[in-house]
Amino acid sequence: MSLVAVADTNALYRLLDPRVTGHEAHTKGLAAISHLIISPFVPAELDYLITTKAGPAKLWRQHASSNVT
Repeated sequence: MSLVAVADTNALYRLLDPRVTGHEAHTKGLAAISHLIISPFVPAELDYLITTKAGPAKLWRQHASSNVT
């Protein structure tokens, strides 16, 4: 059985930032699905959040040090 999920910007941001409440739950949820559907606007919003809230270098360092694959 294929599981499909629709994700918004908030869900993807929580996957990338281990400091955010819900990170672990979102990571487990992503591991359980087979297809992820996002709006074409989500990458642009995510880019904005990364560059304004955390800064890209800081967020990617945290992501690399976590166990998210």
